[in-house]
Amino acid sequence: MNFLEATKTVVGDSANGTAGTATITIDTLLADLRRRGEDLHRVIGEYTYSLRKVRRTLNSRGRVRQEEFHDFEAYPIKGRHALIKLAENGARLDIRAIELNRRVATELLIRNETTGGDGQIGYWGAGLDGLITRRGQHREWASISIDPEIFFEVCEFSSPRIVTLNERETIVVDLSPKAGMVSSPDREWIHRLTGTMWIDLADKTLVRIEAWKTTGGSPVTNFVYQQQILAPGVWAPALIRINSGGDETLFNGLNWDAWFEFTRFKKFDTSRIEQKIEPSPK
Repeated sequence: MNFLEATKTVVGDSANGTAGTATITIDTLLADLRRRGEDLHRVIGEYTYSLRKVRRTLNSRGRVRQEEFHDFEAYPIKGRHALIKLAENGARLDIRAIELNRRVATELLIRNETTGGDGQIGYWGAGLDGLITRRGQHREWASISIDPEIFFEVCEFSSPRIVTLNERETIVVDLSPKAGMVSSPDREWIHRLTGTMWIDLADKTLVRIEAWKTTGGSPVTNFVYQQQILAPGVWAPALIRINSGGDETLFNGLNWDAWFEFTRFKKFDTSRIEQKIEPSPK
């Protein structure tokens, strides 16, 4: 009998009273994680930050065929962020292009707020898409969605233990997809992975997820979601990464090593900028 399934209470070794153990149900733990994700979403909605998007196209052996990267700055508007492209492949854009990107990003954000679009609240996610050519087939459009909270829904957890990570105690559990669970096509990739999840014991927040493809093994870590601590009790994403390792079937045909790197978070006074970005009169 699986110990976690049998009791759904023990993380660590509460039976012998060892110091540093904890007792918690998995359902409670996941509820705490979701609640903290919602809280943090609101808090870091008041921060500005820098973002680098990198995409490496791989061959069947996992070697890099092509690489491109783009740098952005993000500033908050009413708890959300306008993303402005600053540079492509290390070359800074012309100031006029940057200002155009800024205006378009701001207007799009305001339009989405008016129409109620993009209303997800929780841990930050990401999306990847592009044209691909599968072996022997025509080019087609492929996409995946990356939402760490989907792991909470479609995975089962085992082997709980307490591990010190970066001088903080974390609850660590192994994860694997539940049998019979079905997700939308852009999230099916999660069902092909098994991995490990770290949760900060004090703040009850997600710290890290690492995962590898379940069948055939992988020479690389296929998925990473990493958070960073900005201030006491305040966490934000640091890295979101997929790496197919050359297996084009893993991420819906996206044979990529691609990642989002978040840096330079800074608390921002949104009132100054919100006064300047009212929607353009029609």
